[in-house]
Amino acid sequence: MAWGVLTAVGFAATATTPIAVGAGSYADRPPRDEQVDAFLARPMYFVDRGERAVPTNDWWTDLVFSPFGSSLWAQPIKVDARPEGVEITLPTRWADNGQDMVSEHPLRVGGTGFEAKDARVLDWGDWTVTFRLAESADRYIDVTIGRGMPTVWLAYHGVEPTVRWQGQARVQRPGGGDVEERPLRDGLMIESQGRPWGVFPTASARARRDGDGLALTLDRAAGDGPTGLMIAAMNRPSDYRLFERASRWWPAGSRLDWSWDREAGVVRTVWALDLRPWSSVESTPDEAPFAVQGWLPHHLAQTRASFDVDGPSYLSPRGSLRTAAGAIFEIDFPFRGVMAAMPSPAAIDPGAAFDRAAFGRFLDRAIDKPKTAPDSYWSGKDTLRHARYAMAAAALGDERYKRQREKTREVLIDWLTYTPGEGERYFARYGEHGGLIGLRHSYGSEAFNDHHFHFGYYTLAGAMMAMMDPSFAEDYGPMLTLVAKDYANWDRGDERFPWMRNFDPWAGHSWAGGVSSPGGNNQESSSEAMMSWAGLHLLGLMLSDDEMAAAGAMGYAMESRAVLEYWFDWRQTNWSPDYPFPVVGILWSAGQQYATYFSGDPGWIHGIQWFPAGPWLDYLAEDDALTERQLAALRRDRAKKEGSGELKEMGPVVGNVLLGYLSVVRPEEAVAAIESLAANDDPITRDHEDHGLHLFDAHARAALGTLDRRALPSDPLTHRFVDENGDRIEIRLVPAASAGEAPRWVVERRPGR
Repeated sequence: MAWGVLTAVGFAATATTPIAVGAGSYADRPPRDEQVDAFLARPMYFVDRGERAVPTNDWWTDLVFSPFGSSLWAQPIKVDARPEGVEITLPTRWADNGQDMVSEHPLRVGGTGFEAKDARVLDWGDWTVTFRLAESADRYIDVTIGRGMPTVWLAYHGVEPTVRWQGQARVQRPGGGDVEERPLRDGLMIESQGRPWGVFPTASARARRDGDGLALTLDRAAGDGPTGLMIAAMNRPSDYRLFERASRWWPAGSRLDWSWDREAGVVRTVWALDLRPWSSVESTPDEAPFAVQGWLPHHLAQTRASFDVDGPSYLSPRGSLRTAAGAIFEIDFPFRGVMAAMPSPAAIDPGAAFDRAAFGRFLDRAIDKPKTAPDSYWSGKDTLRHARYAMAAAALGDERYKRQREKTREVLIDWLTYTPGEGERYFARYGEHGGLIGLRHSYGSEAFNDHHFHFGYYTLAGAMMAMMDPSFAEDYGPMLTLVAKDYANWDRGDERFPWMRNFDPWAGHSWAGGVSSPGGNNQESSSEAMMSWAGLHLLGLMLSDDEMAAAGAMGYAMESRAVLEYWFDWRQTNWSPDYPFPVVGILWSAGQQYATYFSGDPGWIHGIQWFPAGPWLDYLAEDDALTERQLAALRRDRAKKEGSGELKEMGPVVGNVLLGYLSVVRPEEAVAAIESLAANDDPITRDHEDHGLHLFDAHARAALGTLDRRALPSDPLTHRFVDENGDRIEIRLVPAASAGEAPRWVVERRPGR
């Protein structure tokens, strides 16, 4: 969750118009209020974005909303825009607390007598961005950086370049001799504070000493090519020749494409750089254009890559960054589908000791709840809860199923339609920025904070509603598609929304901060991000929208790997050895924190990576050693801070968060804990609205056993398990064919060999 406050303000009445989308609708603009007005009044810094929607929630979004964007963690380098140019930092060590990379000893690249008025975004790709530092219409510098790229490209217009450093430095040319003796053609190397830097001009250049740096006079490149420098951050001087060769091309753009291969159980990704001539330095005969592109642990562990990472390696806030030379890179990520809901425990094991009466009491509470919360986040939680209880009731054949299904329909339609004059539970259009806002807004969502967290609840609940009634998909699927596109627009032709607003494809995970911050972007709840991909994928399946389903598969496949690597460091290879915790509460561009925005209770620091618990979070159960570390640390840290690490002392809210997690990773332990607590009429099993769902899931998952991750079913709603006897259990969710029916589960058991 990004920083923000829960707003509970009244909205000024303004004339708004409903815009029909299928049977649903949204308001053509939001009502006036202090937070909305303040956000809409914020200046944005573009050269000319044309018709493109504003790309919020990105790793470089501070460039859009600040005069000079800072902490642009391209990785392995960090770039800060300044009036005099850019500061380029190559962090090489962790801070003593193990939480952040230390940014020190920057290389400052600017211009003689140059002072920009601001930095403005010129163009962007899927993991690259170009911004302009302009002093006037005739004097400016265009800067290009990219994720995973240890290089910076600077195109100069009417400005003489300067390169400066801190302290003493050794400056040399590759062929020997003083840099001021004769024109530079193949560049020069600067060694400062233990860091070697390559400086490569586009054509011949002359250098002169200028205080603690150099000033360079550049010859114009041949033809219409740029005039400027490529700066390379190197680990060792011997990397110089590789970067000298790479300096011949500039990444004018970057694009990720993907496809979902159901039969193979993979998402195939293709990463393409649009490389264009940059330098007039002669290239090796027949050498294809290439860039030095870096890759993180989640790209390389448990995947299949088409390239060798045999280039320089770097330390990054996400662990080791390894590089490869190329222009097109292919990676296959495993994807085994997403589970929406569990079958009845009795359908799996007729002897399951599932307490239907206890479940029924929570089902009644859900049916009788008069209203959902008024804001888009907490109402989203209520809405998904209604859908989940309806699906569980369907699995049980409970006579109350239709009443709970209709309750789910009611709360969803309330959100998916707008009636002039209503003050809450609807969506409105941000026309200038390109997006939707849920009203009431909360936690900064009026500034695009947390939209995947908020809206993912509605896409997942909407997918379940479509499983219960296909007519709902026909009527309200178009409006749900708009809600999904706000946070994960996969359609490059739809410029009403930015492409993949919340997702950073190269980083492999989402960002929650709508306008970012001068310290970089962040994300708190990895599990709610995963919920948003589950919702996108399942909704795509229910709407027969193959592109939506494939986009959800892509995001789920990538972000599940990134969560395990960076929020949990499950292989214990990425974090600083001085980071003393087994989980990250908030992941930042520069590192991580054992914290949340709302509580210092270790139960929440762990728990915010565990909810909303459901079968779609099965990636959390991949490694039992990770589970053991999580539970042991939770008990230890909570005992130290809160006085007890026992479940019975956690109270109804945190206690049920832990039970939800256990229902996914240790269902037998969850069942035993529930039975013990219920025998004492504990508030944990009595007072929280989600408890009936944890009760249902724990018993069903305990009966199923372990998910068979090798299975590759062609039906995306089929999943296979192996129980304690080695028997294979296959469950298939069959959506209702009409409103007069209910979804059903086909359970088949095959004896183990």
